[in-house]
Amino acid sequence: MNPAAILLVTWIITGQTPASYQTPFPSMETCEAAKGKVLAEKQKMIDAENDYVADIKTKGVIQMPRNIMVTAVCAGQ
Repeated sequence: MNPAAILLVTWIITGQTPASYQTPFPSMETCEAAKGKVLAEKQKMIDAENDYVADIKTKGVIQMPRNIMVTAVCAGQ
């Protein structure tokens, strides 16, 4: 069976090596749903990073939050 769509994802996070992967899906709809989950995970990571930075700031430690970027694209075949 040939996949109908492939999800292409690249994560770029300050201080880490970029990570890329691709995952096949049986339909564009399932690919788009997975893409939405990847983007939601990015937001969770950003929120957690901001909470961490705010927490340590209350202890007198200054730290810039890591930059968290992701690209997620569904490509049809």
